[in-house]
Order: sequence, then C-alpha cells, then structure tokens
Amino acid sequence: MLRKTACDIGYVALRELDILRRNRIYGFCMIAFPLLLVAFFTTMLREGTPQDLPVGVVDQDNQYHVALACPQPRCHADVACGLSVC
Repeated sequence: MLRKTACDIGYVALRELDILRRNRIYGFCMIAFPLLLVAFFTTMLREGTPQDLPVGVVDQDNQYHVALACPQPRCHADVACGLSVC
C-alpha cells in the first residue's frame, strides 16, 4: 500500500515537472519570479525600515482646502498618527 502511494506520488511529480519543462511561463511564475521578488525586497530593505518615503494624500470629500500647502489628514485607527505628511 505504502509502496503504491509513493509510486503514485513519483508519477505525479514527474508529470508536473514535464508540464513545467514544456510551458516556460509556469517555471518563470513558480521559480524565477519569486526569486526576483526576494532579491528585490532584500535589496530594498537592506538598510532597515524605509524612512522619508513620498506620500500622496487624496481628499475625495473636499474637507481640506486646495490652497493649503500641506494638508494634514485626520488620524484614523488604521493609520499611524505619529507620521508627518509634509
């Protein structure tokens, strides 16, 4: 029973590897792209937490006037209130 299960798993694994070999986009999406993402985020966060990132504030309810040089948005529960927008 166990031998048959291991044989079935081996058959399925070989079948899937053959599909990956024939369709290069699958290999890219499963192997190459995740490795590129890891490399990207590793280099971006190499120096620790990013600071002084540019932020865009969208005022959809026109509560703040457009003439203000630096609108200060209200603090919401899901936003860190200690952040400076300007």
